[in-house]
Amino acid sequence: MPTLTIPYLTGRIAVLADLHCDHYARQKIDAFSAHNLNRLIDWESLDALIIAGDLVDRWSRNWPTALQFLTQFMPAEKIYILPGNHDFYGQSLGDEPEMRAIVEVVGAHFLQMQELWHGATRLLACTLWTDFDLNGMQNYAMAAAANFMLDYRAITKAAPAWRLPQIDELSMPFWSQAYIEPADTLGLHHRHRAWLQAALASQHFAAADGQTVVITHHGPHRLTAGPITEFSPAFHSDLNQMIQQYQPEVWLFGHSHWRFRGSVGRTDIRNVSIGYPDERRPVGEHPLEEMCLIQSNPWRSDNS
Repeated sequence: MPTLTIPYLTGRIAVLADLHCDHYARQKIDAFSAHNLNRLIDWESLDALIIAGDLVDRWSRNWPTALQFLTQFMPAEKIYILPGNHDFYGQSLGDEPEMRAIVEVVGAHFLQMQELWHGATRLLACTLWTDFDLNGMQNYAMAAAANFMLDYRAITKAAPAWRLPQIDELSMPFWSQAYIEPADTLGLHHRHRAWLQAALASQHFAAADGQTVVITHHGPHRLTAGPITEFSPAFHSDLNQMIQQYQPEVWLFGHSHWRFRGSVGRTDIRNVSIGYPDERRPVGEHPLEEMCLIQSNPWRSDNS
């Protein structure tokens, strides 16, 4: 995908994950005011708002309303949407072209395996998924995920391009879409991971003046995974080697809803999840209004 440039004014960007706007709407509240983010974040000072997955369940039905909600805080052209697993619920894993269209029709931006430039910062965004290998027992973790993760009963596989001819407009297509399996999301993880590694290995456009921020939905390191269980590999991979090798300044993610923070070398890893309404918060979390903000330095080619 062509690189996107975020216009540089203040250098401030907010990255938030797991808004689950439809869950809040059912309780007649919204994700920002429920956590005082409507007051704690200076929205007018932001150059962009990036959603790192799980804006809603069932994107085709709920993204339009959720995007309308976000535009109460930010102009559409400053909003960037990266899909998470929940966005695909009730839909197909092959829906990303349609997801992009519904975001772009309102003037916002869709992200997947996307590089963005902002001042002297490059931001690298992909859903990532997981390799199920956090505990070193990949096959066991995949079997466990198939049993307990709703993903594998709520998301269908992408339909093939071919169809048998339909008899009339009311006839059903030959292909009956099956639910995804852990092997499907593992394949996506390998694809996203390969893209991310290549992007990290590439020369920074701002050379020595540049910083790198990675944005994913799924977690990249056991340090920010919280207590490790048999289910943790469905939420986090251990990308320690990649992080150690390329040392991005910041890595922001969501998915697990636990707002933990840790450092690997110079890389600051932060979970920026909002989470469900009335969700019990674990001990040791960091303030979300601080965790979600990044500051880019101007680059000499900026007009600011």
